[in-house]
Order: sequence, then C-alpha cells, then structure tokens
Amino acid sequence: MLNSWITKTIVCGVICLFFGTNVLLGENEIRNELSDQSNIRNNNSPLLSSFTIIALPDTQNYASTYPDIFTNQTQWIVAQRESLNIVYVAHEGDITNNARSITQWQRADTSISYLEDPATTGLPDGIPYSIVRGNHDVGMLFDVFFGVARFNGRSYYGGHYSTTNQNNYVLFDVGDFHYISISLDYNPDTNALNWADIILQTNSDRRAIIVSHSLLDNPTGDWTIPGFNIYNTVKKYPNVFLMLCGHNHYEARRTDTYNGSTIHTLLADYQDYPNGGNGWLRIMEVWPTINEIKVRTYSPYLNQYKTDPDSEFTLSYDEGENQPPPTITGPVTGTVGVTTEYNFTALDPEGDEVYYYINWGDYVNSGWFGPYSSGEQITKSHLWSAEGTYMVKAKAKDIHGNESNWALLPVTMPYSSTMLFMQFWMKLLKEFPNAFPFLRICS
Repeated sequence: MLNSWITKTIVCGVICLFFGTNVLLGENEIRNELSDQSNIRNNNSPLLSSFTIIALPDTQNYASTYPDIFTNQTQWIVAQRESLNIVYVAHEGDITNNARSITQWQRADTSISYLEDPATTGLPDGIPYSIVRGNHDVGMLFDVFFGVARFNGRSYYGGHYSTTNQNNYVLFDVGDFHYISISLDYNPDTNALNWADIILQTNSDRRAIIVSHSLLDNPTGDWTIPGFNIYNTVKKYPNVFLMLCGHNHYEARRTDTYNGSTIHTLLADYQDYPNGGNGWLRIMEVWPTINEIKVRTYSPYLNQYKTDPDSEFTLSYDEGENQPPPTITGPVTGTVGVTTEYNFTALDPEGDEVYYYINWGDYVNSGWFGPYSSGEQITKSHLWSAEGTYMVKAKAKDIHGNESNWALLPVTMPYSSTMLFMQFWMKLLKEFPNAFPFLRICS
C-alpha cells in the first residue's frame, strides 16, 4: 500500500514537473484567448473613425431630360454605403423641373427608390434620407410621390408638420453620436418655422442639420430671404451645426457664430453644367472625434472629383466640447461577483446642472440620469460577472443638451490561475484523450 502511494506521488510530481512549461504556456494561451473574447464582447470603442452624409443638389434637369444620371447617383450611393459608411442622404430640393409633370415625378421616384431597397442597401428601411420641395416642386404631386405615407413606418422617420410632408425630419444615430435633420419647405411660413423651433427644443440632445432649398446667394454667400428667416429661427440652438441648400447655381458657403455656437451653411447646385449637372454631388465625411467635416464634390457619372477650393475643403465644428468629460475615480482592479463603487464628477463651464451616462463595458449602461449640480460627486456601483478587462466610459451633458466626449477608465477583473490551469488540462485532455493513460494511477 505504501509503495503504491509513493509511486502515485512520484508519477504525479514528475508529470507536473515535466509539463510545467506547457502548463504555463497553456495558461498564457487561455489568458490570451479569454482576453480576445473579452475584447470582442466589449467592442464599444468610443473612437468612431468617420461617417458620411451625401447631399443631392437640384436634380430637376435629370428628372426632365437625363434620368439615367439621377439613377446613377443613387445607385452609386448604395454601392458605396459600407465603404464610406454613408448614414444619411439629403436631397436639397428642385427634385423636378416641372411640378405638374407626372413623368418627371415618376423618374424621381424610380431613382430615389434605390435608396429604399433593403436587398441592395442591406438595411431594413434602406438608407436614411430626406427630401424637400424646391420652387420647381411646388404643387400637389410632391405629396403624392414623397408624402407621409411613403415614410411612415421607417425607423428613421421622425415626423412632419401638419398633414403634408413638405416640412419633415429624420433621426439617425452613429455609434454614440445622435443626429436630427430637419427639412424645411421652400420659403417656409411662420407656422413651419415655429414647428421647427419646437422640434429643435424637443431634440436638444441631438446634433442638428437643417436642409432647405433656398438659403444662400451665389457667389457672395449672403442669405436669401428664406435663408435669413430660417437662420434667425435656429441660431439660438447650440446643437445646430450644419445647413444645406441648392437653388442658386454653383457653390458658396458661409460660417456664422452666435452665442459661441457655429453654424456652417453650404450651397451646391450644378444644374447649369452639361448634361443637366453632370451628376455632381457632395460627400461630407464627418469625423466626430476630431471635430472636422471633410467636404468633397464628386460625380459618379464622370468618375471625377472637383478639387478647387470651393468644392473641396474642411470645416471645423463642435461635437460637444462645450461640455468637458467627467472624471472617473475608483479601483482599476476588482473581483468577479463583487460590487465595486466608482465616483463621477462633471464640471460645467457655465455652472449648469448636468446629466450622466455610464457604459460599464459589459453591455450594461445606465441611460441618461440626473440632473446634478455642476461639480457634485456622484457614486455608482457595478458588478461584473466574468473575468476580463472592461472599459468603463462616462459622459455628461448640460441642461441645454451639450454633450461631452467619453471619459475612460479600464478596469480588470483578474484571472484565476486555478481556472486557467483547469481549462488548460481540460482542453489538453480533450484534444489528446489517449496520450496520458498513466494519469489513471493518479485518480
């Protein structure tokens, strides 16, 4: 009996010594494998690279004479959706050249329909887009072809003013960034402007884009009368950062600052070019993490870029820097299954009350909560149920909807050596079930 016990002890000891290096290697392999799984599980990186907004300027001549060029534009948008990360398309008005021509509306309908096709876009509701009347579209047929019924039920469609779709808005989200685009009818009346005012108040937590057919004159970039009225309505909202228009030919832009908030207004209209416009459109590549919009002008029809300074330029804009990120303090390591406390503090430059949003890195988030006084420390706790490294993220926004960037704190739930050892041996024995018959003497 004693000799049997000694034999078992010696053999088990030799096995452990012999495979010691492999055990350590297995531990590292398992640690890496679990780490990789944790990285996949916690793929909530705040560093969004970029996304793209497309502006479709006046398509009136395409609808009347060159419908294939209109279709070429929308087919190109669909084909580039993933590579350019196209999240929204804004038609700037003058869809048709003759508002009474059913044929022209039918051609526009055909071209725009490519944006809506789930099969080709890979999206259940198609690519989010908005469309608005220009002076050439005034009449009843706009709502026959692009009325409320066409958009109702699409997840991105926000709503409309009154019973028509002549003033409407859409919502779209890109990672942690949230946007609204309001399209206003050609020369909107006071009631429509009041409606836009209410929509912006209600969505003050979203960065806002305004689209209307007539905003700027060319080449001066002066306001048109409708543009001046629209700007005076929306300028008080710090979340409005971009306005888009067509109507007056060629290109112009202006930048206005009101109460510290900047709005860029861009005019693009190529209808006087050959072939009704040669298919030129605007590509606006938005980089939220560096607060830039890279604007390019491209024709899918010609497969060419316009590279002059009026057609290719970069805009700076504020994605919420008015509100600094909060500070996060607390343990950077913890224990699985044990609740850990963290402190969060946000200082608002104007002393406004602030709301918080916390993402714990394990698919659990708090949603917006508050408000709290500026500088007031709040304490929240969380329990992680699995080992790994998690990126705790927190951001703040003030009562006016100005959001900060994310504050980050990596937190590690340490790995268990016992668990790693057992997982390694289970994996080894599963892959080589007949390799270690002598292990039976250790049982």
